[in-house]
Amino acid sequence: MKRKLICLPYAGGTAADFDFLAPYVAEQYDVTAVEYAGHGTRRRDSFYTEFQEMVEDAARQISDILNEARIPAESGESAESGEAAESGKAAESGKAAESGEAAESGETAQSGTAQSPDYVLFGYSMGSIVAYEMIAQKLLPKAPAGILFASHEAPDQEWESKKCRLLDDVAFFERVQEAGGLQGLTPDRLNNRFFRKLYFDPLRVDYDLLGLYQCTGCIVPDMPSALIYSPKDIDPELIRHWERFLRPGSQILQMGERHFFFQDMPEAVAEVLVNLV
Repeated sequence: MKRKLICLPYAGGTAADFDFLAPYVAEQYDVTAVEYAGHGTRRRDSFYTEFQEMVEDAARQISDILNEARIPAESGESAESGEAAESGKAAESGKAAESGEAAESGETAQSGTAQSPDYVLFGYSMGSIVAYEMIAQKLLPKAPAGILFASHEAPDQEWESKKCRLLDDVAFFERVQEAGGLQGLTPDRLNNRFFRKLYFDPLRVDYDLLGLYQCTGCIVPDMPSALIYSPKDIDPELIRHWERFLRPGSQILQMGERHFFFQDMPEAVAEVLVNLV
């Protein structure tokens, strides 16, 4: 069974923003994503009031995703016909009786709880911080097989974008455009209620939450991990702080020309994901 690739969106992002990755990792992963409250398909839900609410909600969604994808304990272990013998002569342990009514291979379905599938986390920008906090706080029902962080400074840094919560809407709009978002638009869009509801308000709330975020502490995830970023977006000297949060030997890779480089070079991002675990 393929692993799940569970994506954690950037500020203002939605689960659907990762759909385009699916064809590039189809042989290794089933792609799905967390949907933050007030975003995308959950746009009618109230926004979070604290970053911790986002982290805990993301962990609950991942738990639900894994529960829905649980692998039955009997999977692949029944008779060649896929049906248990109807005679009811199996032992209480769930193993077939020695009467020869088991499958030719001698293996039968065994009792037990279903197994959660393996999965990998992919946190993009703000999603990297959400992913880190879920691991650091041990909120996930099962540890991921690997984590790919992308396009964000290390959790313990006072990154420049934290100051965005102090800006008025127009100044914030312009700051986001400098970072590569809201391209091709002008600030007069702020007068459009539809634009604000679907795009601007979720983005603004996410930045406000990030602006008050405090790192739990330096916890090194005990699993394969990697970091990808664009040097045109984040100073490599700042990125070095991530080394304290990555398992020794983890790759830190430069990619692309802007913050949202993963949209420009999905093949390269897919290669990192495929080789991660």
